[in-house]
Amino acid sequence: HPDLFQHAKAGYIADIFVDRAYRRQGIGAALVEDMLDWFADEDIRSVEWQTAAADANALEFWSAMDGLAIMVRMRMELNFEDDDDLADED
Repeated sequence: HPDLFQHAKAGYIADIFVDRAYRRQGIGAALVEDMLDWFADEDIRSVEWQTAAADANALEFWSAMDGLAIMVRMRMELNFEDDDDLADED
């Protein structure tokens, strides 16, 4: 799909965290707004980040920041009954 593979200068927010005691006071939004201002100053027009799918508070926060889900990252845990069988194959 062409929209997924367009080359463009983009920003990435790796981590942002506000201690539980200080949440719902606009601190996270202010941090993000400062980052967005910096990205704009650098002529960056697209910003991405990741958040845990099971973290309802984070999803609510990023949705309020006008975040739009574009990809779903999935994982499968492989459980082997006997890990020794794998070691014998090496």
